[in-house]
Amino acid sequence: MKAPCRFQQGFAEDLALAERFDAVVLCEILEHVVDVPPVLAVAEQHLAPGGRVYVSMPLDVANHADWRSRKEHVRHFTPEDVWQLLSAPGRRPVWYQQYQTPDGWAQMGSYAPA
Repeated sequence: MKAPCRFQQGFAEDLALAERFDAVVLCEILEHVVDVPPVLAVAEQHLAPGGRVYVSMPLDVANHADWRSRKEHVRHFTPEDVWQLLSAPGRRPVWYQQYQTPDGWAQMGSYAPA
């Protein structure tokens, strides 16, 4: 039996753990990050074989512009932007979904290193 779930909190760029994880979850993170590829690279470095990276962020489309008013959001992701992240070279997209929140629409997805 595997050990219970354990969470690690911190700045992705600062993580240099010897451990590898079945999943790395970046929930409502990437819209606050100017340079996304280095954050995803660190997430991938901490994956165990067969592991997945999960991402979620607000959905940015013309009729859901309420997310753009948030000054702390330095990036805005359309569904096409997220698909490009999930299917970039060296990645295999696994799952993508849009969903409604009390604040508007959001999106999430996952990928595995190819």
